[in-house]
Amino acid sequence: MRFGFLFLIFLVAGCTGKPSVDVNTSPDVVIQGFSFVPETLDVSVGDSVVWLNNNSAVHTIVADDGSFSSGVLNNGGFYSFTFTVPGIYEYHCSVHPSMRGVIIVD
Repeated sequence: MRFGFLFLIFLVAGCTGKPSVDVNTSPDVVIQGFSFVPETLDVSVGDSVVWLNNNSAVHTIVADDGSFSSGVLNNGGFYSFTFTVPGIYEYHCSVHPSMRGVIIVD
């Protein structure tokens, strides 16, 4: 029965289109106080960045160049993106445009 329950969770999560993130993963960027903390993060090519919404308000993570977008994240929601190309990726919250961040990929 446990296997069936886990399979059902996997199936439902896969159908929602929401990114899957291991709940044991520590976030690299936390949304708190209507800010991305840290505002700037340096990573290597191939690294995944995990964002956690730690605000009661909904937020999004949207690359200025359109290369990634989280959709709406409720409180406690996670989003992960793997950076495969070096560069500087500026991003913002589409709900709160003054919230901005930068990922630098070397």
